[in-house]
Amino acid sequence: ESGTNHYGIVFHQITLFVIKYDVGILLYEIDLQTGALTFSHEVGSKGDGDGQFLTPIDTSFYTSTDGIIHAYVPDSTNRRITAFTVEPDFAISENNMIRPGLNTDSQLSVSLSESHFDDVSEIVLIKADAADGSINGIDIEDKSYLSTAEENAQVIFSALGDEDFAADFIFERTVDITGDDYLNFAVIKGGSLQDALSNPASVEVIFGAQILSGNALENQSNAVNNAKIRIGLDDFSAVSASEDDSEGIELAIQLGDRTRAIGSNLQTGTPESELIDLTAETGTLTAEFSIYREAEFDNVIGFFAVENEAGEIRNQQGELLSPGQAGYVESAIRNRIAVELSGKNNQTTRYTAQIEGGQLLSSFIINSDSLESFLDADHLNDPNIFFVHVGANSDGRDHVRLLGDNTFGFEDSVNGGDQDFNDLIVKIDFSRIHHESGTAN
Repeated sequence: ESGTNHYGIVFHQITLFVIKYDVGILLYEIDLQTGALTFSHEVGSKGDGDGQFLTPIDTSFYTSTDGIIHAYVPDSTNRRITAFTVEPDFAISENNMIRPGLNTDSQLSVSLSESHFDDVSEIVLIKADAADGSINGIDIEDKSYLSTAEENAQVIFSALGDEDFAADFIFERTVDITGDDYLNFAVIKGGSLQDALSNPASVEVIFGAQILSGNALENQSNAVNNAKIRIGLDDFSAVSASEDDSEGIELAIQLGDRTRAIGSNLQTGTPESELIDLTAETGTLTAEFSIYREAEFDNVIGFFAVENEAGEIRNQQGELLSPGQAGYVESAIRNRIAVELSGKNNQTTRYTAQIEGGQLLSSFIINSDSLESFLDADHLNDPNIFFVHVGANSDGRDHVRLLGDNTFGFEDSVNGGDQDFNDLIVKIDFSRIHHESGTAN
């Protein structure tokens, strides 16, 4: 309001609608590349008398800093009478760095929309220092960039290969971020972050993201809410998001003050972190399991209590055993909870169970439903069994990948098999039970 003149402002995409209530709608088009604000009518064509608008061609009426849009409406004397600020969820720089449009800590939800790589690939989020993605002055193109970024990097999840996508699963993780972060997404094609750090020649690392809007890619300087982003090998500037003839990953990202999924606190995406942390929970929880199978073996997944993140367990004598020590497998089987999961090929099977809180749970996959064979004296008849903790595996290989919060993909064969990690996929949703009503929350 300025004097007796009343104005209303609506911002929609790149058009600023300025409403003078006794005149009508005046349109200001914003050029997102240059920041220029142009008026859609000639001077004097709208309004008369006091409060008549002048054509606002001066860019001082529009500024954009870190994706925050400021629009100023002049009155008849060219004074800024109304300031309108739009702070989008995300802005993306020319170097494909994404920056949240907030100044406080928050949570970032990342979910897999499409995967068009042949091999299982790991999605990594790197917190950079600047809009160009540099960290400690090290540029993205520098060979030492990834090793420099290791402390600032967190694994989001692994994305299954194109043909291994279980359509009725939602692969999603929630991670903590801060408002002043520049976020650099990376894909470790056909490997993991650890592979890229220890043996860079074995994998291909792809940095940067492009924002998708609908089915077409928008200008990279665009500011968006609840974005979809794509990371891939090709120039996607003219590629529709619905096309699948190019390699790439499509992710949906969303900011929000979200509660982390029960049990997911320790799941960092790094090797051996695929644990279920119920230590802060009291009472009984309802666990809903979804199982997807694509394997030759009639595998079974089991869960057992561990003492710590290193996967140590106690045997019947109360002695602490580390993964790989004699008696570890037998003790893990004895410490298992009463949940054994299996499924049918190319189908999703669902189970519901009650699990007590206060536990830290790890898991194993076994090539048979005969768990009792591990408890007899004849170990020659023991089927293959593989654990989250590599030290307990006879081949010394990683057989479990994090696919999302409380979502794990298992590889069931010796020496890592075909590394598709879809032999059994399990997703777990926990809810707390209100004992006074017997209902889950």
